[in-house]
Amino acid sequence: MSATMAPVQAINVLDPMRLRQRAQRPTPTPSHRRTRQHAKSPLSRSETPSTDDRPADALSMDEDALLDLCDSVRASLRDSQTLGARASHVSKILHSFLEAENQAIPLVDAAIIRHACLDKLLADIIATPRSPPAAEGVPSPLSLDVTTAQRLKKAWETRFRDDYFSMDDARLRSLQRGRLKDVDHAVQQKDQFERYIARASCSDSAVADFEPGQ
Repeated sequence: MSATMAPVQAINVLDPMRLRQRAQRPTPTPSHRRTRQHAKSPLSRSETPSTDDRPADALSMDEDALLDLCDSVRASLRDSQTLGARASHVSKILHSFLEAENQAIPLVDAAIIRHACLDKLLADIIATPRSPPAAEGVPSPLSLDVTTAQRLKKAWETRFRDDYFSMDDARLRSLQRGRLKDVDHAVQQKDQFERYIARASCSDSAVADFEPGQ
């Protein structure tokens, strides 16, 4: 019995020592806790700064955030012929992209432009009718943005050449390998609402659980 009790006594002796050691350890501050949480999941959506708070060099690394920004601004251009609620931010982004091109340190490549539809955004800004200036010598709200878009478009055309002009073709090829795989445009007929139809597959190669577009 005494042999079995010895370890228990040893543990009881060490417990106060462990408590004193724990009491002497500094309690991590809230800022330290936040730092460790960010280190675990740096790309967590809840911890990622909003699109409007990030500079161009950081935003250019997030293609989906750029696409969301472009979609929002293009919708505003279509509906109200303005850049909308994110006007100041998109103006800063485009200006930063242009400055980077002028300094030969570009922030985006062709793949980012194609994914985020930045070429479409520039085209929409340039094509938007500008309202007359409120007073003589005062530029219209879109004047500076149109000028920036024109210069940035020219810079990208010069840098990417054919790749810039063929971005729609590249998007189509990507769709045909992905969501539009084995799908064709439907020949529009009266009372027909389907825009796409699945290609007929031969019985030998048909897969029972295959769905067009996968």
